[in-house]
Amino acid sequence: MDAVRISDDTKVQLKAVSSKVHPHEVEIAQLFSSPPHIGHPRNHCIPILDVLSDPEDPDGKIIVMPMLVRFREPGFETVGEVIACWRQIFEGIHYMHENFVAHRDCGSNNIMQDPTNLYPDGFHPVRTWMAASYKGFARYITRTECWPRWAAR
Repeated sequence: MDAVRISDDTKVQLKAVSSKVHPHEVEIAQLFSSPPHIGHPRNHCIPILDVLSDPEDPDGKIIVMPMLVRFREPGFETVGEVIACWRQIFEGIHYMHENFVAHRDCGSNNIMQDPTNLYPDGFHPVRTWMAASYKGFARYITRTECWPRWAAR
């Protein structure tokens, strides 16, 4: 679910997590979102901005993270863009393993990229190929021009 952080108008995503189903997800996410990991250049884990309690579920948490887009949107235009993407994915997984954490669900739905420079005018949070207003297509620049950072969630 998308939302906006009131303090600075930052677009964020909310992810509901059940501690019964995923008992360590919040703890691991917070580990990689705190020093010394948060500033490490090989850490490609999505930074956690906040963790809220689910008011309707005592075992539920709501993770607040930056608004990201799937790694393959928009489509890759050069071989170099694909290589840069996979280099960051492997670098991030290696960094997690060095810190004794296995991702265990590194599928395409969990590989995201920072769209800040990629979509200079913004985009619709659900249909990322559309403009934020949903009036026309979202304008984007190539990854070669902006070199986005990829992350795992």
